[in-house]
Amino acid sequence: NVEALTEITKSISLNYFNSTAEVNYLTELVSNFYNSPFISEYKDLLLSSKREFHLVMPFESHFIGGIIDCLVEKNSNEIEIWDWKTNIIRQKSDLSVLRDKYQLQMKIYAFIAFNLFHNANTINCRLFFVRSSSRLNQEDWIVTFEFSRNDFEFLRQEIIELINKTNIYFTITD
Repeated sequence: NVEALTEITKSISLNYFNSTAEVNYLTELVSNFYNSPFISEYKDLLLSSKREFHLVMPFESHFIGGIIDCLVEKNSNEIEIWDWKTNIIRQKSDLSVLRDKYQLQMKIYAFIAFNLFHNANTINCRLFFVRSSSRLNQEDWIVTFEFSRNDFEFLRQEIIELINKTNIYFTITD
């Protein structure tokens, strides 16, 4: 589906690429992504997903939120959050480092999604590293975080702790 491919390309390219050559390179990356075995298996879900989905919710005396690249409702009990990443992956150890870097973002997305989708028992957050040197095997370019409804309170506590640390930091430096 050319329209979906174009939309995905625009989604990934926002704020990253400035020249025509860069956008053409990105279009090639997205085409390779779109034709990968994983996406080929889940094309129907991708095409029916919500893209550039804005999530914001009040939390304690703050707001938390983000923009989800792709929100997939597999069924009423299972939600997937797909996030495109343009980091370069040269070797498998790069994925481990980046997994740690983006883990908090995925936890916040999962927490918000559990609040939005009350029937969801499972939320899988997937990071798709579209600039990976290999996309033959899912584990070479996709990192998945699995959250169950049982994780909800743990996620809430972790976000509270982060906010408290951040408030202390801003109080000290003000």
